Order: sequence, then structure tokens, then C-alpha cells
Amino acid sequence: MRNFRILFIVLLISLIWVASVNAISPERQREIIENFMYVTGQLDERPGQVLTDENGKPVPIKCGTSAIADFMLNRDKLDDGLMKALGVQVFARPPLTDEQTYDTPGGFFKVHYSTVGDDAVYLADVDNFPANGIPDYVD
Repeated sequence: MRNFRILFIVLLISLIWVASVNAISPERQREIIENFMYVTGQLDERPGQVLTDENGKPVPIKCGTSAIADFMLNRDKLDDGLMKALGVQVFARPPLTDEQTYDTPGGFFKVHYSTVGDDAVYLADVDNFPANGIPDYVD
């Protein structure tokens, strides 16, 4: 019986520790959400914690990938009430007319493209090198 109590206490402490490790502070949640909103055009002004150059001017964000990845990786840990209060919108990728895909040779990326309509890729010399059925602009 004593071993059972010790085991129970150890498991309880482990669960509490795991829960605290996975928790994100409200300040960090707000930062993640606001950065996501900024790079997706949902905020006009850059959120706090702005980096500045040697002249004191804000350094522009050159790529929003890290902000979007941070948001998507932590999406299930973010407070729904905070997201609703801030008005964040998560958009699905828009569908393309006659959508086709191309997997890069290394298999790390999938390129979605269309050959018809307003979203069509550039089609000059459509498929000359190599002649594999994929427009050269995509290939």
C-alpha cells in the first residue's frame, strides 16, 4: 500500500510538471497572436517589442514565416477568449482553378499551381526542359 501511495504521488507530480511545461503565459500568447495578425495583414501597426536599428528606426519584418509557424504550432495552447477578443482570423488556403501540385525533388516542399485562369503560372515555353508535363516556371 505504501508503494502505491508513492507511485501515485510521483505520477501526480509528473502530470503537474508536464502541464506547467506546456502552458504559455498570457503575455506570450498575446505576442504570438499579435505577430500572426501583423504578418497576415490583420493589424496595421506592428506589435510591441519592436526591434530598432542603430538610428532608432523600426527594423522591418522581412519574413512572416516564423510568426505563422509559431501561431500554428501553439494554436491548441492559445486561449480562445483572447483570440476572440483580439479578433484574430485564421484563413484557409484559397482553392485554385484546376489546381495541380509539384513535389520538389527532395520532398520537402509541395508547390500548388494552376495553368488556367487569373492564378495561372507563366506559360511561355510551357514545358521544354525537361519535358515532364510540369510548366518550366514551376519546375
